[in-house]
Amino acid sequence: MDAFQGKAQRYDSPRGSISPINVVGITQDGWYDQWMNRQHMMWAMKDWCSVLYVQEPRGWYRRAQPRDERFFSSRYIKEQDSLGVLQLPKSLAFRAKPGGWNRSVVKMKGRKILRKVVRNKATPLVLYLWEPQLVDYARVLQPDVLIYHMFDLVKEYYHADSRGLLVQDQFQRLCREADIVLAGTSAQAEAIPRDDVQIFPNAVQFDWYRENLAEPDELKGIKHPRIGYIGSLNSKVAFDWFETISENLEWQVIIGGKTGIMREEDTNLLERLRRRKNVHFVDRQPPERVPQFLAHLDVGLLNYRRGGHPEFSSPLKLSEYSAAGLPIVGTPLRAMAEDPEAQRLVRFVANPAEAVDAIGKALMEQSEEDRLRRREYARQNSWQVRSEHLFGLIQEKIANPS
Repeated sequence: MDAFQGKAQRYDSPRGSISPINVVGITQDGWYDQWMNRQHMMWAMKDWCSVLYVQEPRGWYRRAQPRDERFFSSRYIKEQDSLGVLQLPKSLAFRAKPGGWNRSVVKMKGRKILRKVVRNKATPLVLYLWEPQLVDYARVLQPDVLIYHMFDLVKEYYHADSRGLLVQDQFQRLCREADIVLAGTSAQAEAIPRDDVQIFPNAVQFDWYRENLAEPDELKGIKHPRIGYIGSLNSKVAFDWFETISENLEWQVIIGGKTGIMREEDTNLLERLRRRKNVHFVDRQPPERVPQFLAHLDVGLLNYRRGGHPEFSSPLKLSEYSAAGLPIVGTPLRAMAEDPEAQRLVRFVANPAEAVDAIGKALMEQSEEDRLRRREYARQNSWQVRSEHLFGLIQEKIANPS
């Protein structure tokens, strides 16, 4: 497997003329949901070529759903000159069958996608997939280059039932058919039955993290030091950290992000935390506002649970906190523990009590030299760098098809 080594060479494109290549990224995550690596990579790729971000909605059309949640008809939004967003309709009167996605539905939706892209010999088509369940789109769209980007271990994410076995079959097929295979971590790469996997850790939109960003109104009036976690609030988060850390009344704990699926005890804990005067909750923010919040924290938290799919993932927050110049305290997830640079950036702890001690030490690491060192790590691990490397791989595959 090939580790990502940063800029391979300079290719003609960004901030100049756009390459005549169409990249179609299809995923079940919405463009206007909380951003993950899917949205970030497509945003960066728009500097190199024309990008169409396609949302294949989860679930099926139901008459009882509110009209704005049905996606019964397609919606197209032109975000930038080289970036469009297409929301596909939910499937009507179809159900998943043992053969995978109902192929007639995929064929119908594939035609909707092709109407939005220019397709001829001078404009190659690249299909970018993150979920194995969407592999049937490759047969409909017939791309010149097929990319599979693993972001979670499939076997950790799906149960060993009939649907899980189906996804495993789709995963094996996608691994065989893909021209380029990317994985977020070495652990993910080891699960892919190929020896040419490119390791692409998650990154950061570094140009959003400018110096001297204005303090958001939501944080004004909150004292320092501010200890914060800005990200998805779901079952991967170790919520007991917040409770222990907030026992130090001199510290202000900032918790922000979209609330997802979590355990009942975690929901109850969050309700108790809302009653603490030094705990402050922030609603989910659009991705371009997140840097403002991080710029006005003093320590960033990576308080993830051990085990399960987060253990093998590449945390977005590592590069985002670093871009803001923050010292970081976190759980020693495998992907970070194996990264020598991450070991220098993160104070790894095993439990909330150790986190309290580590935060106290991290608050002493506020020198300009420390801040610039963290920002340099983020600059070298930006989505702009990742997209440049990927664009080079795409050009090579188009020039030398197998």
